[in-house]
Amino acid sequence: QPDLPQARYMLGESLLKSGDVAAAEIELRKARDLKHPDDEVVPSLAQAMLAQGKFKKVIEDFAATKLGAASAMAELQVTLALAYDADRNTAASQRALQAALAADPGNVDATLVQIRQKIATRDVDGAAAQLEALLAKQPGNPEAWALKGDMQFYYGKGTRDEALASFRKAMELRPSFVTGHFGAITVLFAQNKLDEVEKALAELKKVAPNHPQTRYAEAQLAFAKKDFPKARELAQQLLKVAPTY
Repeated sequence: QPDLPQARYMLGESLLKSGDVAAAEIELRKARDLKHPDDEVVPSLAQAMLAQGKFKKVIEDFAATKLGAASAMAELQVTLALAYDADRNTAASQRALQAALAADPGNVDATLVQIRQKIATRDVDGAAAQLEALLAKQPGNPEAWALKGDMQFYYGKGTRDEALASFRKAMELRPSFVTGHFGAITVLFAQNKLDEVEKALAELKKVAPNHPQTRYAEAQLAFAKKDFPKARELAQQLLKVAPTY
């Protein structure tokens, strides 16, 4: 049944979660064309487009979109906030973020974007305090633990070992969480532990073999091992999938 909208939607969701974002966009567009509910398909479609660097297209297609469910509208507005931010439209990004929080005040993704905006404005201490408050309420949130790892690694809020522990906590909470895996690999690269990078990359490839972050990490490892032809080939493969990476 190639015209079954629910099946197209489920396939698109699966592809999105595995990191095959270009194929996910194709399937989600088919689902939408077949009249699958916008409340379900549009937030995921916007995320698939954002992951490919189609910031302006996300804004053009969905800035004026209204969804019925508050949670769906909040999810879409978070994606729009990230698209505006990538397009360097800070004011529009903040308006979208406020719209997300107005639609769903408890939306964790919106709160995480809010924290990242504080980091961008160099309010690192304020961001850290808000993140700790979020983790106190939701200690089982992998995105929050990954963000904590970022703050520890990049912004001086901890040691490299503490950052690695935070990323591994995110992976423990959600084994398929690519951001956690990639964060841990980044720390291991910084510690020059290439043997451990290789093991961590093997685990990442099990859960998301086609994700751009997976391919990038693989290219990084080849480069670190001075296998430059392989690094070049992997980088070219990645750019075919995500040309603005």
